[in-house]
Amino acid sequence: ALEALTTMPGVALESERKEVALKVLLDAHHPVVVFHFKYFWSKLLKLLRLEPGKVVADEADAAWTIVLDNLDTSKQTVLNVVSHLCLLSPDAILPRIVNYVRIEFGRSDLYVLKKEVDVLMTPNGELCDKSALEGALASVSEKEQNVPRESKAYSYEEQQWDRELREELKRKKQKDGNKGVDTAQLTKKQQEAIAAKLQEEAEIREKLRRIEAKFQSSLSILTSALDCNPSSLRRFVPALIRCTLPLFSSLLVARDASSLWLALSRCADYGSTRQHAGLLVGHATLRLLKPQAPLDDAWCRESLDSQIQRTVKMLHAISTRGSSAPAASRLSSPTFAYTFPFLRSVLRSVDQPNEIVEQALVIVHKHSKIEPKAEFGAQLLPRNEMLALLLHLIGSFADSRTKQKHQTMANAALVRLCQGAPSADSDDVRVLIGGLLSASHETRESALNGLHALLPVLSSQKEDENDENDSDPLPSSLLTRRIFVGQFEPRET
Repeated sequence: ALEALTTMPGVALESERKEVALKVLLDAHHPVVVFHFKYFWSKLLKLLRLEPGKVVADEADAAWTIVLDNLDTSKQTVLNVVSHLCLLSPDAILPRIVNYVRIEFGRSDLYVLKKEVDVLMTPNGELCDKSALEGALASVSEKEQNVPRESKAYSYEEQQWDRELREELKRKKQKDGNKGVDTAQLTKKQQEAIAAKLQEEAEIREKLRRIEAKFQSSLSILTSALDCNPSSLRRFVPALIRCTLPLFSSLLVARDASSLWLALSRCADYGSTRQHAGLLVGHATLRLLKPQAPLDDAWCRESLDSQIQRTVKMLHAISTRGSSAPAASRLSSPTFAYTFPFLRSVLRSVDQPNEIVEQALVIVHKHSKIEPKAEFGAQLLPRNEMLALLLHLIGSFADSRTKQKHQTMANAALVRLCQGAPSADSDDVRVLIGGLLSASHETRESALNGLHALLPVLSSQKEDENDENDSDPLPSSLLTRRIFVGQFEPRET
């Protein structure tokens, strides 16, 4: 029927044919249709004398609107649409997906209290907070302590023992919540208090389910794009990492965030001979960051120290191979961005052997400058996070004479990172200016060297371009204040 609709005469204008294509977008991706003919919509476009990729690029806004409007009512159909659109025109669709995901992942209501999660895990109609119920039952029990002599056939002690036995049997029947509670024993006021508590918990449960459902919808869209076209998603890896890592502390979605983190390893390329290197880096990172979710037992059988050392040595071997061909001995920017949270956790750890610290610093230094001809440019490096880490290390290494070599390596990496910057945003400058206020003289000096290395880039950037492209421009008052404080440097550099 859809095929016949698209071949009807009278649809001559290209705009009308595109309109027909969008009208049948959802129907052509129904699960039953996709099961028999996965790319049926592309066939319909060709019958309409349209180029599928060009249609998606030209009508990306309209197609994305269809996706968002029907996500809640026809989820599987919409996910089929997303997968197909990402294959036809990833440059048009993936930026919209990433922006949508960043907004949804950044919502503050994803961070909930543990008691709210406990309510969510409690079945409907049962009390999670049993304090009100226990108080009511204690009141009933207290009233029954003074038992009148009801029968002359039994002594007072026997009647008391009989009631205690009945209460014990009733408690055994109460497996959880308010099951088995005889509300007839409670006063009307106590029953109202329990009912109000049940209603309060039901509202919390409903609110968390709405939040979780909305998060799951955005996650499913990203997962569909990742499943169908991971290579095209590589250039968005740094942005996705920045919005995924904070979710590890969310009691509500930490498990899903951990799964997404491991799925992003498919966008990392450690070489054809190391197909499982991404999973090793991903699981080692999870063990170091300790998300609010259970980890895979199979990857936790090895001791954490052994796994860290094995991973660092593997990454060091990749980064130092073939010194005559520097481009071949360097991870791509997206792959290094995925690796960097692991390296940052290792370098911030105070109990790592000097050999591991040195190898991790070599990896960071090696990737502090990306060749201009690289497939992915330096703009995909986690520059802001790298600057913050290096300044922290320079200050911490200053307290130890045995780590002066590590401090020199960190300082060299920082200057190299600033010298190789094709551009500088306010976040980079903000981190370096913040380093000028450090209590460590070495950190202040390194921050000053970094700013000096950025001068050619900063002077070449026009002020109006900064205002247009920088979402968070550096306040001039902050810069002036830092320069003023810098005049009182106690030690000359």
